[in-house]
Amino acid sequence: MNLIAINLGLAPVPPLPAPIVARQHAISDERQRAASGERSHKSYGEDFRRKVLAMVRDTGPGTAGDLAVCLGVTSQILRKHLERLERDGLVARKARESCGRTVYDWHAARIDHA
Repeated sequence: MNLIAINLGLAPVPPLPAPIVARQHAISDERQRAASGERSHKSYGEDFRRKVLAMVRDTGPGTAGDLAVCLGVTSQILRKHLERLERDGLVARKARESCGRTVYDWHAARIDHA
């Protein structure tokens, strides 16, 4: 029984469900790894960027907004990942005018094999 519940005369607080306890341990382990300088074996960002790259290759050119809808994220999040892929030379963007403003269509970059 929880000491606070005993002191206040309240009903005992039930223990946390197992999935929540497991998640708390995972978060604690991740924090310990981060503090020690260890990196986790896979980052969410890498996996997501692979998914973005596959979608751009499969669907062809599209705006960040169009691609974001397909992936179920906001266009701002997707744009950050697309910009990272662009820095890595995996995607490129082409500007066009639409309704008086500049819109960027993202497409897979051509990789020249020398």
